[in-house]
Amino acid sequence: MGIGEYAFFCCSSLQDIKIPIVKSIQKGTFIDCKSLRKVVLPYGVESICEDAFRGCGIREVVLPETISTIGENALRCSETKKVIYETYVENGETRHAFHDADELLVVLGRNHFSQSFHVWRDTLQKIVIPKGT
Repeated sequence: MGIGEYAFFCCSSLQDIKIPIVKSIQKGTFIDCKSLRKVVLPYGVESICEDAFRGCGIREVVLPETISTIGENALRCSETKKVIYETYVENGETRHAFHDADELLVVLGRNHFSQSFHVWRDTLQKIVIPKGT
């Protein structure tokens, strides 16, 4: 079960979303929602497909420990400043996920390994690893 492809495409006034428990956010679901500022995905979301939030005004995103796949350009938003990963994302599909972000604060949850960030841009300035990780 997931939110359909391009379901909220170009909803320029959309500022806040409360996503129900779904397994995936499909391709282009929230593409170009310029007023969307913060996304907290609920526990249970396993994948964010390509271009799902591309071009949004997202400044902060929280990814639950159930996330295992982030598609290409899924979170390509130039205003993103903070990403909270609650777990390790295994596969290599994080390519260009946050490509346009000039500066990111990445907060890692438990069970992270360096392979998670093999495609980050040169602009990644800070990673916070919580105590006890």
